[in-house]
Amino acid sequence: HEALRLFCDRLVHDEERKWTNDHIDSVAAEHFGSAGVDTAKALARPILFTNWLTKTYISVDPVQLRDFIAGKLKAFCEEELDVPLVLFDDVLDHVLRIDRVFRQNQGHMLLIGTSGSGKTTLSRFIAWARGLSVVQVKAHRAYTVMEFDEDLRGVLRRAGTKGEKIVFMIDESNIQDTAFLERMNTLLANGEVPGLFEGDEYSALM
Repeated sequence: HEALRLFCDRLVHDEERKWTNDHIDSVAAEHFGSAGVDTAKALARPILFTNWLTKTYISVDPVQLRDFIAGKLKAFCEEELDVPLVLFDDVLDHVLRIDRVFRQNQGHMLLIGTSGSGKTTLSRFIAWARGLSVVQVKAHRAYTVMEFDEDLRGVLRRAGTKGEKIVFMIDESNIQDTAFLERMNTLLANGEVPGLFEGDEYSALM
């Protein structure tokens, strides 16, 4: 499971994912097959780990997980959306991938897909299910770096001084300047953006 998350999730092409899956299976068979472990059964896809059904992060049955997520998704649609969402098999994988990142301190991810494929909606659903606040940049044509910095300051104040658990979302259409990416890269690498809080703003934090 961890190998799939660490390596396979970063791959783009189907042939790359197949190559990785085949190698994971062959390594497992080499090291555990001789011990009498049925690796084909143990590594049968999908491999789904979560702590939603229990308090422990363990492998779960796809049918039980599907029923649980379907119930949560129905409640989410009733509370947050006007349009019902369709739960197909791949959604289970995507939900657990996103959830795994949201459970990590300073977890972050880059979601790639066609517009309208549900990346934002699924992220919002998982944040809602986990009780996380969602902050999404609302850029406009005149949105400047200074405004982006102010949005970042607001997120960091809430997370740092109030201990609020926040999902900060920014999509491609919101990136008006390369400086946005530079700030996000610095924040993800170091946990802060140098110069973001200065003078009275820094003193207020202390």
